[in-house]
Amino acid sequence: MTICHKGTKPPKLTSHRKIATINLILESISSLKPHALRLCAFVAMLMMFCSPEQKNTTTAHQQPQEIADQEGWNSTIKITDKGNLRANIEYGHMERYSAKKMIFFDQDVHIDFYNEKGEIGSVLTAEEGKLDENTNNMRAAGNVMVDSDSGMTLYTEELYYLDARDEIVSEVEIKITTEKGDTLYGVGFQADPQMTYYQIGKPHGISSTSLDLSIERLKKEEPDSSPDSSAIDSLQADSASAISDSVNADTHE
Repeated sequence: MTICHKGTKPPKLTSHRKIATINLILESISSLKPHALRLCAFVAMLMMFCSPEQKNTTTAHQQPQEIADQEGWNSTIKITDKGNLRANIEYGHMERYSAKKMIFFDQDVHIDFYNEKGEIGSVLTAEEGKLDENTNNMRAAGNVMVDSDSGMTLYTEELYYLDARDEIVSEVEIKITTEKGDTLYGVGFQADPQMTYYQIGKPHGISSTSLDLSIERLKKEEPDSSPDSSAIDSLQADSASAISDSVNADTHE
């Protein structure tokens, strides 16, 4: 059965239907004079061979849409480092793609980051996220908020977690508020998940002496302050290699 959506043209006739239509036309004009009959047959055959067939929507260069080979609902994924819990990801729904070694979260993303003492140091919430299983790097997007035990709260639309450096990094506009009433804005952000050290790009806003933005403080806390752009590019490109042994996923059967 063919379904035609409103505002679209019905599909063109196939070759078999065209031949049947031509035969019907020839029968209906059999009473015509010979020269008229030959003319009608010629026109019908010309229409059949000149009219393009309905094309397949998938070209040779297009790949079929990849289907997730695993799904999960309302569960968690734990990320560890040498047996120590680094992060705990809670989600409403996830899809895992083995070929890409990627896990996508599209509902109620909630991530607890743990400090060296094994305590929750900050909490991230977002609308959606992505986990690279090879590196344990993550991307959060859509109303991202990070609430840390240092008293700082970060707001942005996109944020990356780089596992090897144990850092959170943003390359877009950010907003930071503190318990003492500071409000800062910037473009670009780099910090540890607890935001005990941080770097803000193009900072502006209202700040009291409670917020130390000195370069000396940053260098003392973190000698190498440049973010790992290759890790961010890997998440942006949806590319990864092997599955990390430290990722354990509880999935919906």
